[in-house]
Amino acid sequence: RADQKTTLGDLVKSFEDEQVNFLDVCKGRDKEYFNWYRSMLKVLGEEELPYAFGEYFSPSDRWLTTKGKEIPTLPNEKRFYINY
Repeated sequence: RADQKTTLGDLVKSFEDEQVNFLDVCKGRDKEYFNWYRSMLKVLGEEELPYAFGEYFSPSDRWLTTKGKEIPTLPNEKRFYINY
């Protein structure tokens, strides 16, 4: 309803209810992704963000950051893009 405020909990519940299949696929551990993510965080400095996607985005072997640094993407990242 328009007169009620949506809480973060409401959004989480809605996402969980609508994305059951997606969440089932995401369960478990992914060591390759974990290690990549950890190394990505080490590249980032304070108040720095990665540019992972853009309006005209296509898979590449790196992301740029808001401070011009390069972050290598996962090997063969293109496999994660649908219909590319």
